[in-house]
Amino acid sequence: MDKKKVRKNENVVFEIIEGEGGVLYNSRTKETHLLNKTAIIIFELCCETAIEDVFNKFYCLFNEESKERISKDFYEAIKLLEDKKIIELY
Repeated sequence: MDKKKVRKNENVVFEIIEGEGGVLYNSRTKETHLLNKTAIIIFELCCETAIEDVFNKFYCLFNEESKERISKDFYEAIKLLEDKKIIELY
């Protein structure tokens, strides 16, 4: 089990685009990122909590699908969000 915690980067400003997803702007890196609805859900769940807890909440939203596939997609999204400095692991 992953004991790392995850939080939103405090330099990121987030705005939802109705029906499309969302836009994030990192004031430190000056980068803008477009997120789809699934990535927004993950981003919104990253509130100073364990990654495992975030995954469990996320999985509950899609629990009719394969847990293995959901897990793979979830951890790929976490890695991408971390690489883009949208979230922080600690």
